[in-house]
Amino acid sequence: MQYPETERFFRMDFEVIKKIFGFTSADMVPVLEEMEGCFAQEFNYLLEADNLRMMIEKVGPHFPNVQFPAPIPAACTKRVLTMDVVPGRSITKIGKDMMVDVAKSKGMTVKEFEADMRAMIKDPEVRARASGATKVLNCESN
Repeated sequence: MQYPETERFFRMDFEVIKKIFGFTSADMVPVLEEMEGCFAQEFNYLLEADNLRMMIEKVGPHFPNVQFPAPIPAACTKRVLTMDVVPGRSITKIGKDMMVDVAKSKGMTVKEFEADMRAMIKDPEVRARASGATKVLNCESN
């Protein structure tokens, strides 16, 4: 269930972030604007329900050991997303565990690895690749 002011606060926060980047890394502002368009779509839970169905149909067959929660259409609205309960580990938990494993394989702590990733993102070449990736997503046309 979406809290009533969630989208407004998101937009305010994103404007602040873009202004800060405008002063510190202006070349990142277009990337942030692309990301903002992608994230903004997530405030319409009917679209999210459609995205879940698409993930189940198009991605699910390629990952037989991964189960995606299915939306319950009769119980979904623009601000309420109702899904099946899927037992098991969440993608968030799996991602955190993977980060621990990758950091450990590099002989680093998670904090050191995160710092390395932040430093790498500051690299103009990495930012250029990120910009290309958001254009590939083409989120604003959805």
